[in-house]
Formats: sequence, C-alpha cells, structure tokens
Amino acid sequence: MPPEETELRDEIVRSESPLNLEMPFSSLDSFLTPAKSFYVRTHFPIPAIDRNAWWLHVGGEVEKPFAIDYEELMTLES
Repeated sequence: MPPEETELRDEIVRSESPLNLEMPFSSLDSFLTPAKSFYVRTHFPIPAIDRNAWWLHVGGEVEKPFAIDYEELMTLES
C-alpha cells in the first residue's frame, strides 16, 4: 500500500509482510464502513509494478479487445 494511503488510515497493523490491517472496533460508529476503514488481508507479498510499463489487456470472448495503460485507467470514473 502506498505511504500516502496508509497515512489516511488509523488501523491496527497485524503484519507488515504480507500486509494485514484492521480497524479498532471503537472507531466504527455506523453500519456503513467508510472505504478508509476497510480491513486489508493479504496472503502473499504485494508485487512491485512499474506503472509506466503496466497495461491491462482485455481479450478473449469480448466483442472489441482492447488494452489500456495505468495512467489512462486512473482517469476513468469508477
């Protein structure tokens, strides 16, 4: 997880590698959990990627196969 994301969280770190985080129950005050309070469970190390070389390729049983790079992917609405 990038450092700028962990700075926004108030989690309990159960493990650094692989990354396992959870929120203290005392910080939860609603039935709706904000995204920054989601727990994180990772069973394997997080791979390091080169964002400049990363591409998402969609193919196979689709009408229009395509590829998109990381920068363009981040500009799309969720």
